[in-house]
Amino acid sequence: MPANWFNRFTKWWASSGTLQDPSDTQAAAGWSYIGQAPPTIEQFNSVQQWNDQKDNYLYGQMASVFTWGGQTASDVNPNTLRDAISGKFKTALTASTNYYVDLAGNDTTGNGAVGTPWRTLQFAVNWITSHIDPAGFSINLQLKTAGTYAQVIFSIPINGMWMITGDKLNPRNYIVKNTDGPAIQATQSIVVVAQGLSVEATGISTGQDYKTLGYGLYASRSAVIYYDAVALGPCSHGQMVADNGAVIYPFNTTLTTLSVYGSSPYMITSAGAASITLVSVTTTFTGSPNYSSAIIQAGAVGQVNATTWPTSGTVTGAKYNVFLNGIITTSNAGATLPGSTAGVVGSGGQII
Repeated sequence: MPANWFNRFTKWWASSGTLQDPSDTQAAAGWSYIGQAPPTIEQFNSVQQWNDQKDNYLYGQMASVFTWGGQTASDVNPNTLRDAISGKFKTALTASTNYYVDLAGNDTTGNGAVGTPWRTLQFAVNWITSHIDPAGFSINLQLKTAGTYAQVIFSIPINGMWMITGDKLNPRNYIVKNTDGPAIQATQSIVVVAQGLSVEATGISTGQDYKTLGYGLYASRSAVIYYDAVALGPCSHGQMVADNGAVIYPFNTTLTTLSVYGSSPYMITSAGAASITLVSVTTTFTGSPNYSSAIIQAGAVGQVNATTWPTSGTVTGAKYNVFLNGIITTSNAGATLPGSTAGVVGSGGQII
């Protein structure tokens, strides 16, 4: 590149020349001593290199801001630094907004628009969290085409509500699946709506320290997951799980539907003062799913509200397991809960 004033910011004068630093006395006097003790070429080189070193240091500071803000330094654009800084501020929404995720999308070149969707839910969540201020509005992650999508974790609170939507008329066509942990996880007081989709989760099936179990919908640490037209597929531990003060609740109140097509040790698990509600949720079991431990489990002050829970289809397994001050509320002490055998009540648990 030919030398010019702009690219000189990245270079030093006399970088290949011989240098002789002026003394402090000479530097303080400047070139006023010319005629008595003229500066040498080496001193001139040194002074000019000092200036370039200082310019290079300041330019380096700006260049790091350019890179941080996704801009390229330019000698013709006086707003590059401004644009780099302003680009790091979040864009505030003025209405609830759809962003699109598609199996044919691209996390590198996509921007979440309907024509240029992202590839994965997790990238969409991470990007939106970094760049968008919901300002109290909802952010809907619309699954654009049918298929199996990778898992997603919502872990950073925002000023708004997340939604994941497939097709409420065909939830089995849109699967969110994890092969080693939760399919959809919400934590840290986040609010998420899951609708028109299926969840499947494999992985370890019994508790181990710092290991995540195979959960379908998993709410923890005061998070809230609303659900509607969700299909529960095979999970290695539990299909709907809430703990540590979290809530899982029907999104469409009495019109909420739920379908089950896969087996799991548990369908519903609530613990640690968490709550799961099934009231008036029309639930259909297909394919005779089996629950090896219990259909509903409530323990450690967890609560499950299953009064007036309309179900249809065949399901096998114990109706309930309630213990350690857990509570399962039903219309008649669990007699009409789905399942092929009676449940177990122990250790201060209650089923009413």
